[in-house]
Amino acid sequence: MIAQSLHMQYGKALHEIVMKSSASEQVLENLNSLAQISRDQNFLELMRKIASLPKETIKKILAKVFDGEVNNSVLNLLVLLTIKKHFQQIPKIFESYKKIYFRDKNILEISVHVAKKLQQDEENHLIQELQKRTDQKISVNFQENPALIGGVQFYERGHVTDYSIKNYLENLRKYLLATQQ
Repeated sequence: MIAQSLHMQYGKALHEIVMKSSASEQVLENLNSLAQISRDQNFLELMRKIASLPKETIKKILAKVFDGEVNNSVLNLLVLLTIKKHFQQIPKIFESYKKIYFRDKNILEISVHVAKKLQQDEENHLIQELQKRTDQKISVNFQENPALIGGVQFYERGHVTDYSIKNYLENLRKYLLATQQ
C-alpha cells in the first residue's frame, strides 16, 4: 500500500472530524485563509517563535491571534502543526481538504487562466456559461497568466482546454516549421 503524503493525511483526518458537524464549509474557508497568510514571512516567523512553547501556551496565543475567527478543529490542527513544525504544509493541507470536500459535495472544480484580470460581470458571465455545461455544482477560480497574451485556458478534471493567443501562435509556429521540411 502506498503511504499518503503528510498533507493528505492531515486533510483527510480533518475532513473526517468535521463531516460529523455542519462545519465543513467553514473549515474550507478557514483553510483557504490560512493558506493565504501562511505564505507571509511574518506569519511563518511567528509560528517558528512559538513552536517551542508548551501546547497550552501555543493554543492560547493562536486563539488570541485568530480571536474566534477559525473553527475549533482548524485551531487544534494549527496547534498540532505548530508543535510538529509542519505549518509550511498548510497550503497543501488546504488543497487536500478541498479536493475531499469537493468530491464529497459533488462539486466540479474549474480553474480559469486569463491573460489579464476580468471585470466582475465578465467573470460572472463565464461562470454562468460554464455552469450550463454540467449538471454538477461548480467552483471556479480565476488566475492571471500574462504569458497567455490573450484568451483563456480552462483546467477541469485533469484536462486543459486552451483558447489562448499563446497556444494559437505556438500551433502556427509548429505548422510553419512542419511545412518547411
